[in-house]
Amino acid sequence: MAQRLVAWNELGSRFMPDKHGEAVTMSLDYATLVHEQPKLAQALGRGRIVSHNVLYYGYGVLFTFVVED
Repeated sequence: MAQRLVAWNELGSRFMPDKHGEAVTMSLDYATLVHEQPKLAQALGRGRIVSHNVLYYGYGVLFTFVVED
């Protein structure tokens, strides 16, 4: 089963200023990542994503993944 990240941007932010009051998604499917985020796909490889976390820290967003090879 493919995973995806879903973020709800209720109040607006510098990260997603044009996405106020709507959901932003990112597919974690390998084939989709190769097309949309090739560097992330390469780093994750073909392993299974066990968990992920997203942390907003003021001026950027940190995505972390636990990957089972």
